[in-house]
Amino acid sequence: MENFDGAEGKWKEWTFLFKTQVGAANKVARNLLEKGQKMKSEDPDMTLEYDQDMLDKIGAEMYSVLTGLLVGEPLTLIRGIPYGDGWRAWHKL
Repeated sequence: MENFDGAEGKWKEWTFLFKTQVGAANKVARNLLEKGQKMKSEDPDMTLEYDQDMLDKIGAEMYSVLTGLLVGEPLTLIRGIPYGDGWRAWHKL
């Protein structure tokens, strides 16, 4: 999978590939990515449906993967997200 640099017109394809690869490893994470992408709030809250420990674990893993796949402006955007919160990083992108 190629790194994402924020180039206009590549986001839709890149997110499709990212979600597909995440889904191959963890279907719950894939579903949560879809939900998070559709949320309009600045602070996505999915705690009502899922165990918080599981959300924190998946979020930390996702943050780690995102930092390895983003370069330039997108990486700068998520660098300021506190506590390696992958859900907030995904929403911000």
